[in-house]
Amino acid sequence: MPKSNRDFKFFKKRSREFLSAYDGLRAMLSIRKFGGIVLNSKESAAAVCGYKCGALPSCAPLAVGFVPAQENAQAQYEPDKALARGTLFPGLDLPLGNMVNDAAPNVPLAELMAIDFAAHDLSLYLDTHAGDAEAFAAYQDLLRLAEEGAQRYAKLYGPITKRDLLNAETYTWLKSPWPWEYRGGTEG
Repeated sequence: MPKSNRDFKFFKKRSREFLSAYDGLRAMLSIRKFGGIVLNSKESAAAVCGYKCGALPSCAPLAVGFVPAQENAQAQYEPDKALARGTLFPGLDLPLGNMVNDAAPNVPLAELMAIDFAAHDLSLYLDTHAGDAEAFAAYQDLLRLAEEGAQRYAKLYGPITKRDLLNAETYTWLKSPWPWEYRGGTEG
């Protein structure tokens, strides 16, 4: 048998094996079941896995990485706990080496940081879930609260940013304490 003919048969056989493996994998992905429930549909994935798991597309191409999308209306940490954990959503809380950060001290600046962090984290969520009206309303409430808190903090303890000097009588930016300095566990 000529070499080229033999190579052609080998290639044809390998192609059939590849196609059958591909078809089998595609079928497995589309009918994967967990306790009789298909996991690639949004409704059943949320019912089986809870808020810590998302749904994958039903026809995901091979060799393309997919990250499951977060579900709407997830459980949320309180702002101070979210600040220590690094995320507002428990489903995204993946501590490195099971190390959990301690909460920040209970001072006004830490509370302001927690509100700002929650607003920023919620804005990242809204980048991928723009249609979630409940989350957008919560985001607007957090922005109002952050603005009010920053104004109160600047009045009591001094400016946080140079923008806070807009209504100041003198240039107090260099005046100690800096926003991150604490005196005896309290600010100011």
